[in-house]
Amino acid sequence: MNFKVFFNICGTFHLLLAALLLLPLFWCFYFEINEQLGFWFIISSLLMVAVGLLFRRIGKGAPSVLMPRDALGIVTYTWIALAITGALPYRVSGAVPNFADAFFESVSGFTTTGSTILNDIESLPKALHLWRTLTHWIGGLGVVVLFVSIFPSLGVGGKSLFKMEVPGPITESVTPKIKDTSRNLWYTYLGLTLLETALLRTLGKMSWFDALTHSFSTMATGGFSTKNASITAFNSPTIEWIVLIFMFLAGANFGLYYLLSKWQWRVVYKDAELRFYLTLTLISAGLIALMLWMGGYQLDQKDLALLQSQGLPLKTIDQLEKLKDQRFHKKETFTDSINQATEGSLSENLKTIVVTQADRNYSVHHAVRSALFQVIALITTTGFASDDYERYPVSGHLIIFYLLFTGGCAGSTAGGLKLFRVVLIGKTLFHEIQMSFRPSLISKIRVGNTVISNDLFRPVLAFVGVYFSFVTFGALFLGIEGHDMLTALTASMTAVGNVGPGFGTVGPTESFAHFSVEAKYVLATLMLLGRLEFFTVLGVLHHKFWVR
Repeated sequence: MNFKVFFNICGTFHLLLAALLLLPLFWCFYFEINEQLGFWFIISSLLMVAVGLLFRRIGKGAPSVLMPRDALGIVTYTWIALAITGALPYRVSGAVPNFADAFFESVSGFTTTGSTILNDIESLPKALHLWRTLTHWIGGLGVVVLFVSIFPSLGVGGKSLFKMEVPGPITESVTPKIKDTSRNLWYTYLGLTLLETALLRTLGKMSWFDALTHSFSTMATGGFSTKNASITAFNSPTIEWIVLIFMFLAGANFGLYYLLSKWQWRVVYKDAELRFYLTLTLISAGLIALMLWMGGYQLDQKDLALLQSQGLPLKTIDQLEKLKDQRFHKKETFTDSINQATEGSLSENLKTIVVTQADRNYSVHHAVRSALFQVIALITTTGFASDDYERYPVSGHLIIFYLLFTGGCAGSTAGGLKLFRVVLIGKTLFHEIQMSFRPSLISKIRVGNTVISNDLFRPVLAFVGVYFSFVTFGALFLGIEGHDMLTALTASMTAVGNVGPGFGTVGPTESFAHFSVEAKYVLATLMLLGRLEFFTVLGVLHHKFWVR
């Protein structure tokens, strides 16, 4: 690696980070009048300026040619620097008690994971809310892609940087020049963000601040909200519809929007990945909506805990445990079961509380909206919540569990495996099944009109293997720390896939605050590895990377 090139470009990156840190200042001094917080943003920015100027001085006279090995080191360093820089406002302002928590929150922001260590999100100053969601928005397409679009002089080296940061197995340029590709992606990204902001403000009746911050999170498929209860806090079907539509748009390949702008509708319509994305979303949401609409009465562990907090005796709670997770479609049948389980000892008032708590009846509109919102939030790895999916039927849990893996389309801001890889693996399995009874068959694996060569299939297979290896490692680490299996597995899955919420103690209504310092650093590392899709970082860690 050419260290002069490395320090020269990374120095410029630090100056860009310094500029990003100044963006919340306007809110600090003009709207919120929080001079102390503004002071810490200025200090953090000046620190980045100092580091940037130092790096630029060290890299003075660097050659203009950027080799792939240089790009590998630069992208890896940039994301580590992003994580540390993003943590500074949380820590130095005192909003987050220790650096491990601040680092976790920063990494979760920039990688668009959306997991949080904050239990009382609404207590944050608005400038920090703006910074949290801004880290999402910058990390969505990637600060490196932004850098390439601003500094086109990188040329061929810019293409290497672009390919190593844009998520997904296919990162061809949508225009002949990489700088034009980067700019088109950012123009599309910015345009959709502004459109969603306007709709949330005008139709959803959000404040401009909430509309902007939630648009940042939506288009980045991140999930940070200004409210403890996420989207649920607004209690607005209109807002939920707007957000779920834009989450879906953010989970599609951004290159397709460029083709749409050129009126190439037919190419977009025939895109195999987009078709699978739409089909998977509708089928998953349809099945869950049907389960919710069928509804009925069901007590789960969260209901029992809530009932106990409302004053029901422990003996009564133990008796109601017999009904846990059983589903009743008639109120009368459920009431009879309560009488039988508690031997008629429950008063009519307490019985009303139990029945009300166990009521899982959804109207058709509510069931469809809730199912679509949760499915799109998870398949795009956004992680917003408009409902507690842990209270869905067990069969709904299984669907959601598999959605935690899939991710959105290649070239989107979503995390996960990416649907292109899922489609490719599915077609390969189908091909191998055919070969088992037709060994003389000569056929090629296609995704749409693209013939899949070994050069493309090999890295996909390697990626899937590495992906599940790191999920397993994270789950084992958290299991050794004493967390239950469901929490350990889904926390690791959502970190590697940049999803956000999981199951157990990391469900949609929980936070990651209860994890140890070591676990937070491990999960933050998994987030970074997942966002950069492993090989960028693993390449730098390989001993031969440092040998000329």
